[in-house]
Amino acid sequence: MEGVDSIPLGVAALRLSPVVSRPSSRPVEEASSATQLTEEEQRAVQDLKARDREVRAHEQAHKLVGGQYAGAISYDYTTGPDGRQYVVGGEVPIDIAPEEDPQDTVRKMEVVIAAALAPAEPTAQDRAVARQAVAQRLIAQADLRAQKLSDVESEIAAAAVTSQATKESPENDGVLPPVDESSSSSALGPSREAVANDQATRAAEQGYRVVQETTNPADVPPPLPRAEAEAPNQLVA
Repeated sequence: MEGVDSIPLGVAALRLSPVVSRPSSRPVEEASSATQLTEEEQRAVQDLKARDREVRAHEQAHKLVGGQYAGAISYDYTTGPDGRQYVVGGEVPIDIAPEEDPQDTVRKMEVVIAAALAPAEPTAQDRAVARQAVAQRLIAQADLRAQKLSDVESEIAAAAVTSQATKESPENDGVLPPVDESSSSSALGPSREAVANDQATRAAEQGYRVVQETTNPADVPPPLPRAEAEAPNQLVA
C-alpha cells in the first residue's frame, strides 16, 4: 500500500559487477548465445538464476501473508551475460498505520508481523518492520486495557449514583414498609387479641371454681319434680 505509513519489506537489490566478455567478431546475438559463454559467464548466469528464484519466493511470501495490507511487488532487474533479465531484488510495501479501534489495530499488527517474518530468511529491513508492528501492537493493547478500566469505573460510579438516589427518594422518606400482622404474629407469638381472650377464659374458669368452693351444698334447693318442672308458670289469684 502506498503512503507515508507504508514501509517496504524485502531485500536490497543485488548488483552484479559487469562481466567483460572475450572479444568476438561474431554478431552480438550470436556472441550472447549460451553456447558462446565462457565458464565465468556461465557461472554468473547460474548465480543470477538462483538469485531470481530466491527473491521471487521471498517477496511472494511477504505478499501472501500480508494479504489486504500488502501492496504490489516491485522487482529490480539486471541483464545477465546471456542477454536475459534476472530479478536481483524487490520489495513489498505494507501498511502499518494504526486503526481507529485498538482491537482492530492489534489484529492488523499481528498480520504485519507475520508478513514481515514470513520468508525463510528475513532481512534486517524485514525485522525492523516487525519491530515497529510489535510496538504498535503494544500501544493498542495498552489502550484496550485503559478502555476496559474506564468502563468498569463508569459502571461502579453509575451504580453508586443509583443507590444514593434510591436512599434520598421522597417516597421512602420516613415511611416504613407495611407489616403483615399474620406473619408477624406467627413469628413473634400470639396476637394481643388472642392473649386477652385466653386471659378472660381463665378468669371465668377461676371464678366458677371459687363459687363452687364457697357454696354450701345444704343451701342448694332440691331439684323440682319432672312434672312440676315442665308445667307452665301459673299466676296466683
